[in-house]
Amino acid sequence: MSEKALTSVKSLGDLDEKALRALVTQQEGVRGSATAEDIRDALGGQLPRLEKIKVIAQAGTFKFEDDEIATSLTGVIAAHTYRNARYDTAFEEREEGAMPDCFSNDGVHVAADVEAPKAANCRVCRINRGAPWGSEARQAAFEADRDETCSNYLVLAVSLPGVEFPYEVRLSQASFKNWGTYVQRIGSRGRFLPCEVATKLSLSVKHGVADYTVCGFEMLGPLPAELATRFRANQENILAALRRSGPRHDDGPSDADAARAAKEAVEAAKSQPNAL
Repeated sequence: MSEKALTSVKSLGDLDEKALRALVTQQEGVRGSATAEDIRDALGGQLPRLEKIKVIAQAGTFKFEDDEIATSLTGVIAAHTYRNARYDTAFEEREEGAMPDCFSNDGVHVAADVEAPKAANCRVCRINRGAPWGSEARQAAFEADRDETCSNYLVLAVSLPGVEFPYEVRLSQASFKNWGTYVQRIGSRGRFLPCEVATKLSLSVKHGVADYTVCGFEMLGPLPAELATRFRANQENILAALRRSGPRHDDGPSDADAARAAKEAVEAAKSQPNAL
């Protein structure tokens, strides 16, 4: 079938598989007209699962689920929450997809499906290093061995240009201070919430007993009023999707393997103009 004939096709019944592949190849880069509401309807009215962007600590890079690597992210932080998780088993003993023995999707309340909570809530939990400053619980957690305490995370819903739904980005406690400073700065100086401005996220690697990353936040400028209003109105829905995802054990490549692959990808990209 000629290229001209392909463009006039009105029924799949007129095509074989080879012709269909040729037809869709011609449409590469074309965007549809479905809205977020249309996509939610296609999902049966359910909140969408937010795709995850993983932080590769040793490489200081972001890794998408399709293995794409980025050295920074520029978009809008549509919502955020805190997440605490405690596993009673060692990392290598956990099954893929296993839920923590105790966890919180907002950093305060123990999740309803936790069978044996470590405390009534995270604020009074003596293994939570994220407990309020000056509290007995926080002091007790810092006096305990690190392996005996829970993990604390900042979880962001980051909307990127050209993508309808935001991504989930999980950051360790090492980024809490930078995040707090950023939110306070844009709030006190410009009266903006994070969902009302464009933000650049970048990672720096800190070396110690184990390498870890710290995320930096840079405000690029305020969004147009109409777009900012839309993001603010959608905050609760996005936050609900973010909290619904919950923590799970990820049995993907080890950090060392992932870091090696990420560094190779970054070096390869640097050899191509405007790749990163």
